[in-house]
Amino acid sequence: MQSPLVFFNKGYTYFQFVYFCALFPYFLLFVLLCRGLTLEGAGKGIYYYLKPNLTRLADTTVWKDAGTQVFYSYGVGFGALIALGSHNKFNHNCFRDAFVMCVINGSTSILAGFVVFSILGYMSVIAQKDIADIVKPGVVRF
Repeated sequence: MQSPLVFFNKGYTYFQFVYFCALFPYFLLFVLLCRGLTLEGAGKGIYYYLKPNLTRLADTTVWKDAGTQVFYSYGVGFGALIALGSHNKFNHNCFRDAFVMCVINGSTSILAGFVVFSILGYMSVIAQKDIADIVKPGVVRF
């Protein structure tokens, strides 16, 4: 990726650079999704992603990890949301912004899950292992 200085020297504005940085990751996710869905075993990975395991709901570590993911995902406690919110006008619709942020963040997480698990399905076919064995923590050897 080019440095911001080269980007600005070509006559692009700051807002064009921000739009590029905000939208390019979604373009890459869609490219990776298209590639992942064409791989052998992608359906197996998507099925594993969408199949619920309700026995894990009683596990407290799952809830702790989910809460940690939410805090990291939304940046709660890092001060960025407060700093950005201080620039809003007094009558600004903060509820709408919060709702839009939640929808975009959740949708991005679901899209990234489809990308990752389509590739995990391919990895399980290549390694001739179950997906549950592929996603175990640690180093995966083929």
